[in-house]
Parts: sequence; C-alpha cells; structure tokens
Amino acid sequence: MAVEARKEYRIWLRYDDGVEGEVDLSDLVGRGVFEAWLKPGFFEKVHLSERRTIAWNEDLEVCPDALYLEITGRVSRFYGIVVRVNYREGDTPRFHARYAGAEAAIDIRRLALLGGKLPGRALGFVMEWATLHQEELLDAWERSRRGAPPVEIAPLDPPGAWSPAGLEQADRTGFPEFDPPEPVAVEPREGYRIWLRYADGVEGEVDLAHLVGRGVFVAWRDRAFFERVHIGPGPVIAWNEEIDLCPEALYLRLTGKRPEDLLPAPKEQAAHA
Repeated sequence: MAVEARKEYRIWLRYDDGVEGEVDLSDLVGRGVFEAWLKPGFFEKVHLSERRTIAWNEDLEVCPDALYLEITGRVSRFYGIVVRVNYREGDTPRFHARYAGAEAAIDIRRLALLGGKLPGRALGFVMEWATLHQEELLDAWERSRRGAPPVEIAPLDPPGAWSPAGLEQADRTGFPEFDPPEPVAVEPREGYRIWLRYADGVEGEVDLAHLVGRGVFVAWRDRAFFERVHIGPGPVIAWNEEIDLCPEALYLRLTGKRPEDLLPAPKEQAAHA
C-alpha cells in the first residue's frame, strides 16, 4: 500500500490489490483536528502508519477502508459533486452524492431521496444527471453487487452552459454560486416544451422531451399533468412537490451563457503550499 500528497488537499493511494486513485479531502479542511492541514507543509506529511492507517501524526489519521470505498465506488464527478455506488445486501438500489461536506442517498429506480441532504442547486443537478443516466446507475449497482470495478458515467454537461475552463474550475472549487434573475412566468407549450420569462426580460422556450418517461418524469406522459407547470417556492419550475427543475439550469440553457458569465471576475486564489 502507498500514499502520496497531491495538490488542493487530494491524496493518491495504491492498495495491495492494485486499486489506485485520488481522493479529495478538501471538505474536511479546517474541521476539528483537520484544522492542522491549514499549516504550510503539514498536509504533505501524509504517510502510511505502522497500523496501516493514512496518517499525518499520531493524532490525525483516516481509515484506509473508507477511502478504498471512495475510490472503488466512484462513478462520476461534476461541479464538485462526487457520485458513488456501493452495493450493500438488503439495500434498495441507490447511489450517494456528496457535495461540500453534505451527502444524500438517492433511490435509483424511483429517483427519490432516501436520506441525507444536499444544497438545493446541487441536488437539482444530481437529479437531472441521474434521470439521464438511470440505466447506467442500475448497471453500476449490479456491477458493485458482483464485486466488479465501476465504469465511469459521463458528467452532467448542459449544452452550451459550461466551457472546459468552467468545468475545470467547478471540479476544483465546487459548484459556483451564481445568481441569475428569477423566473417570473412559465407556460407549457407543444410537445414537451415550456416557455419561460425571467426578471431581466429574457424569455424563450426550452425543450424537455429528453426527460419524459425517465424516473419521476414518467408523470409527464399525462399531458394534463405536464400542463400544470408553475413557479413553486424557491423559486423553482414545478409540477408538484416532488417534481421540479432548477431555474438556473434552464436560464443557462435558454441563454447559452456560462455560470462564469454571471459572476464577477474571479479573485486569484492563494496557492496551496
């Protein structure tokens, strides 16, 4: 077994069975004993202890078994969100999504929250991604049940919404907090399109046909139900308490803008020593 420090609070691990990969520990930085990682040069002291734990000193260590599951169960990463699938006998097929220290378990078949929580915007993107990759997630669950290694699932990438630089920044710093105008009106249109108008005057139609029949969106096959679209609390684009879409994502899709287009110029980040 081997361990090395990498940039931005990541470590590389290789296990005795040949499994290797990087694990991002940045969500622990500054919390409790992990405040020590903020000291220049301390994080780079990571090593394998005599007890075969991942250690920095006698008081600060991490269980290698948990990190093994993080590496072997990870199936996708986007906008700073890490998605893992780890089979446990008796469990409903599920996946876990982690973002900024928060984690949620989601039923793959029903695309329903089983436990935990995520920030609203992050959860919205996770649900959209899961809807697009539901069959691949079920396959990942089955592979995990058989003990087979995971197959990477493509990240969420709304057309025209993210540049490669934007995706790289999101993976490095997490889902960016941007604040586009709020939606002020929504109407159903032909097919599975909706018309939206935002507070800044931007308006237009968005085609949602690619979601129909997938997970919770099977309800849209009832045309009368699809036409119930309205602006719900949040605000979100909603049909009922269980089915809604993130208005920020729809704004990006409608305008072709990137999140960084809606943000002030980023401040330079201090390099991690």
